[in-house]
Amino acid sequence: MTPKRRVAVLAALVIVLGVARGAQAERKSVGYSLSFVRGVRAHVVTANMNDPDVKMTVVLASGGIGKSESFRGMMRRTHPDAAITGTYFGLRDRLPTGSIIVEWSRMHGGFVGTAVAITPFNRVTFVHGRPANDSDWGAYESVIWVGPTLVQSGKTWVDPRAQGFRDPSLFRLRRRTAIGITRWGKLLLVAVNKPIYLSKMAAVMKELGARDAASLDGGTSTALFYRGDFLARPGRRLTNVIALYSNGRRPTRAAQATKPAQPPTL
Repeated sequence: MTPKRRVAVLAALVIVLGVARGAQAERKSVGYSLSFVRGVRAHVVTANMNDPDVKMTVVLASGGIGKSESFRGMMRRTHPDAAITGTYFGLRDRLPTGSIIVEWSRMHGGFVGTAVAITPFNRVTFVHGRPANDSDWGAYESVIWVGPTLVQSGKTWVDPRAQGFRDPSLFRLRRRTAIGITRWGKLLLVAVNKPIYLSKMAAVMKELGARDAASLDGGTSTALFYRGDFLARPGRRLTNVIALYSNGRRPTRAAQATKPAQPPTL
């Protein structure tokens, strides 16, 4: 092999190794595991929110508030690393039951449940209860009201009626999804395809290390996606999902279909 050829081969190897290391680092920031917790088989996506290149956002169905779209179609359109079912919505009007803010724009208003709020610096906060005034949301880039609460300050806490939930199906055995944050800044997106009670889901989230956690829409709406794999498939079209992007990527405003609605007031 000539010296010039040797240099060219070494340069190519450096490029390949650099790409491989970059992909490995990206996968470390957003990863997946199949876990068996408290006798429950759980799909767990973990995101390191200490990595500034990891972004969490809310993606709406094509057409925005009041519209629905297949989960597969939403993934094909927005290309996230991972995504999970978002908040509940009315089956007739397709309107979410909780408030949604995307990139500081208010899409919809409502106060049932727990707010998952994230700052531009990736600090994730679970707000248990209605804020005193609108200005409380000024620090957050994205907000979505979900619930009921499952874990609060490291302790399981499940009281749907106290948070304004009245749907009797919440108290039955059903497929579940949940979101949580650990004390070390790891975001957990969890889906369970076996029907379980809320109390069992709370125990699962605590066992996984969640400091705070809340239930997401479940049952027929149970959905979880990770890097091309549909780990939980919903039986209906969805109106909103929580999506994760790594390596500094995020969907465009057009892809999110996030045309702001006229308030209801937060």
